[in-house]
Amino acid sequence: GYELDEVVGKKFSSLLHPDCTLHFQKCFADFKALGHSENVEYTLIKKDGNPIVICLSGNIVADDHGRFLQTQCVFTDI
Repeated sequence: GYELDEVVGKKFSSLLHPDCTLHFQKCFADFKALGHSENVEYTLIKKDGNPIVICLSGNIVADDHGRFLQTQCVFTDI
């Protein structure tokens, strides 16, 4: 339900359902350590306030010196 300009530049964690906070913290630490994440479920809050369960898979992209550049993630509505 969000418009593009409402989510671009926002932290993913700002969209999380409060019950997912600890799960996100653990999974995000793993994501940073491993450089990727596969099929991790999260509950987000839609613009209308209703929850939505998604599956996230993503990779960290680094430069030739190993410095962080960006993340590339795919969210699937499950």
